[in-house]
Amino acid sequence: MSQPSQSSPPPQRTLISLKTALLKASGTFVDVVGVVVDFLPPTTTRNADYMMTFTVRDQSLPSDSLGVKARLFCSSESQLPAITSPGDILLLHNMKTSMFRGEALLVNDKATFACVLARRPPSANIGLPPIHYPPSAKFPIAPEHGKVMARLRTWWSKEGPSDGAAVGSEQVTQVVAASVYKPRDRFKLVKDMMAPRALRNGRPIGNYFDMVGKVVKTFNGSYAFELYITDYTENEYLYNYERDPDDDGQRLAKWRGPWGRYTLQISLWDINKNMAPDLIREGGYLFVRNLCLKFDVPMKRFEASLNQDMQYPDRPDFVVITNMDDPRVRAIQQREKEYLRRHDIEEERRAESTQREAAEKRKVEEEATQKELERLKEHQRAKGDNENVQIVRSEWPVTLIGDILEMDLGDRFYMNLKYHIVCKVIEFKPDNLADFTKFEVPEGFSKKRWRWRFALLVEGRDGNVMRLIVMDEDAEYLLKMEPTNLRTYPEKLDELRERLTYLWGNLEKRQAGELIEPAPAVPPAAPTPDIEEEEEQQQNRKKRKRSKKKKKAAAIVESNKRTKTEHDSAEPQMPQLRPEDEEAKFFDACAKEYGHEAADGTKHRMWRIFETAIRTERDSE
Repeated sequence: MSQPSQSSPPPQRTLISLKTALLKASGTFVDVVGVVVDFLPPTTTRNADYMMTFTVRDQSLPSDSLGVKARLFCSSESQLPAITSPGDILLLHNMKTSMFRGEALLVNDKATFACVLARRPPSANIGLPPIHYPPSAKFPIAPEHGKVMARLRTWWSKEGPSDGAAVGSEQVTQVVAASVYKPRDRFKLVKDMMAPRALRNGRPIGNYFDMVGKVVKTFNGSYAFELYITDYTENEYLYNYERDPDDDGQRLAKWRGPWGRYTLQISLWDINKNMAPDLIREGGYLFVRNLCLKFDVPMKRFEASLNQDMQYPDRPDFVVITNMDDPRVRAIQQREKEYLRRHDIEEERRAESTQREAAEKRKVEEEATQKELERLKEHQRAKGDNENVQIVRSEWPVTLIGDILEMDLGDRFYMNLKYHIVCKVIEFKPDNLADFTKFEVPEGFSKKRWRWRFALLVEGRDGNVMRLIVMDEDAEYLLKMEPTNLRTYPEKLDELRERLTYLWGNLEKRQAGELIEPAPAVPPAAPTPDIEEEEEQQQNRKKRKRSKKKKKAAAIVESNKRTKTEHDSAEPQMPQLRPEDEEAKFFDACAKEYGHEAADGTKHRMWRIFETAIRTERDSE
């Protein structure tokens, strides 16, 4: 923001008394002079301006008057007068009279405002030169102005407070109490504070105290500023801050105050709440005035509040103490040392107990962790041993099929989860490989097309069984083949059969009943009649079992034979990539769970294979 031009002195007005200024109509510009009796440190506004509020008096006001409040707004803090203590004199030029909440207020005009500060001299024999604000505004001091300021200084030295009642200039950063304020001596230690248990109109009756304490903790809430303060004296009606033996350390890290009934919580309201965040710091020392203490009957402890002083509404009821030589501060520090010394032995015993309990807890946790690691290692060791099947999510931990089937679903009928499982194929559907593709309209399409759709019944290492659906893009990823009419293109059917051999070994022949297990070897010596009879019965049982399987698969085998061309009409042989008697191996697979609702409304929990691929020698060529 551009600075107002100060090339020419602002026009002078006749100085008027504060009493006369109060009688002027609102919006009138006046020049006044007054002695500072109260002031607040500069703050910033929402518009990024700097604001300073202070109160001035002169001889024209009644003796019981608190003074006239003035408020200055400037674009930088350097343009505000550097008031150091009550007793400084200000000559204010171009102040506008106004009303704020029913109270008279003098407000500056930012463009033309100027003032002269005559600081309170340390002694009557020392004169201090006046200071102009803004620094570039050389407001001329007429001889009559100097006489008025001199008379005001003489009057205030007689009528104002004594030096001992004023706040020292070294406490510029503090909120300065009004020099005309002379309260009763209500200073108490926390241990000596009491509040009546009686009620008036259904509300507790409060007692008022002053205190000095060390700030333990602060919390700036939406309505009140919560102040936790202690003077290291104990009161049985305060909240008892106790150590939790099961505490994980979070509460210990947040609470810095003394344990026990040493800390008083005070709710700051109104002007106290507004100014506390900028002035109060944890670990600092405060003088608190007009503390209202009440007894909370249901909770059986004290509650404290610091409300606005209606006689001095713009002055907070606390002062930050920066002088560490203050005897009350030294007393608190001494009591704090005594508290820490007294609690050292208890702390050591508590620490030993805590360490012992922590060691036992760690031992239990380590044992549980070790068991979990062994279980995870067992899972990792239980990964598939079929190197021809690979998955994308190999880093995922293995989940047992039994754990998936026994999962607690709550009020749902399926879980939207993905798993890394280890399994082997024990059955497939449809029975005929030529039916693994369907010519139909997939979901999301308008025309028919060939698509993969078949199912694998797989068994995990834990013996549990689940059905995996293989379809569409997941099947293409698994087989590295596009869907087509397998009956029209027998070479595609042969390729499919070859690839699936890498997945399930000789399962197709086993399921079709074509695989005949070799008879058990017999000793070269001639068997006894009893052994021959038992062997013959065993072979008959096996033959009857295989006969049933052959009858069931006869039509399937015949259908597969008819799909071959004339030049290759012979029955297809299993690929030579695997021995015909080799059973399926366990392989790694990725399965995703989903829910399906049938036409009759029944809901089913299902699993579908994904990101799992068969790798053959043909793929590596």
